[in-house]
Amino acid sequence: MSRGAALTELARDDIRKARRWYRSLHPLLERDFVRSVRTCVDRIVEFPEAHPLVHPNVRKALVGRFPYLVLYRYAVGSVVLIAVFHARRDPVELANRLW
Repeated sequence: MSRGAALTELARDDIRKARRWYRSLHPLLERDFVRSVRTCVDRIVEFPEAHPLVHPNVRKALVGRFPYLVLYRYAVGSVVLIAVFHARRDPVELANRLW
């Protein structure tokens, strides 16, 4: 996704599912979604501490015009994307991932 970020398998799966969904609506939506996620991840890599903590050592960033959150862990020199999570999904599911 971005040179400075690693993705967990769950995050990759989240992106695949969202891409499939947007592609089913319209191919240009899929393209826009991917661009928005890349822009968000680039911002995270450039300014990893700029986004709020939502759990110990886990931060969240909003994906542009799409209702998704990128959750990530940051340690000096390392950004790991944990999830690309739809903002209206059950927060309990998200909490389970963070544990």
